[in-house]
Amino acid sequence: MSDKAIDAAISKLVENIINNCMDRPWKSYFLSFDSDAVIISGGASQGIKAGDKFDVVKRGKRVENPQTGMIVELPGTKVGTVEVLQTGGEDKNNEWSLVQVYASVDSSNLDSYIIQEAK
Repeated sequence: MSDKAIDAAISKLVENIINNCMDRPWKSYFLSFDSDAVIISGGASQGIKAGDKFDVVKRGKRVENPQTGMIVELPGTKVGTVEVLQTGGEDKNNEWSLVQVYASVDSSNLDSYIIQEAK
């Protein structure tokens, strides 16, 4: 393949990846959950500010599609909300938000929760 064809293919691939990411709804995760503070990922560069409220969703069951062999995550269950108290971090790669939690959360299993825009 010529350099121009390779450049065009790479550009199209990057465009497809960006479009795919933009089509997905925003979500975040708990980074820390203890008596000192509850921290989620994301901050000001994502438009998050003090007073914002988000849903806390317990992730759905993961099942294998027998036709494709792909793992599908079923819809989760809303268990409460969080309210942003403060944001911090130096840039989009290390931003965080301090939140107040209004939910029943198993802090020993934080990977089973998603923070997402309120519906």
